[in-house]
Formats: sequence, C-alpha cells, structure tokens
Amino acid sequence: MARFSGYTQGLRFHGTYTFVGLPKIREKSELEDLPILDRVKGLKCGVWKADPRTGEMVGFVEFKAGSEELLAVEVFPGVR
Repeated sequence: MARFSGYTQGLRFHGTYTFVGLPKIREKSELEDLPILDRVKGLKCGVWKADPRTGEMVGFVEFKAGSEELLAVEVFPGVR
C-alpha cells in the first residue's frame, strides 16, 4: 500500500507498477475543504510511479507549469 501526498485522480497498472495521477486543488473549488489540505501543504500536480507490492515510490513527473488538473492517466506500452 502506498500513501500519496494528495488525492488521486487517475490510476493505471502496467506490468508490476502502478501509475497514479494527482492534481492540485484549485482555490475556487468544491474540493477546497478536503481534510487532505490540512495534512499536506504544497500539493503537486503530476504522475507517480509506485510498486504496489512494496508501496515504494519509484518515480515522479511533476507538471510545474501549464496544468494544475489531471483527470486521467494512460499507459502506452512500447511508446517512448
């Protein structure tokens, strides 16, 4: 089991890994009162790669500009 620093929105399994999307929460949003905001400061928008067997975070891609929302995660095998 892995713990993420935000709420998840988008999940895909590929091989032995899990890819999880985490969006930021917009300031003017119905989600702005979520308890996660009291626990985690500085939410990040991006995709985390985790090993579900161990809960270890293997990698992370953060979107620093251009997007604060992430609605889905897709994996395209064989595409680089």
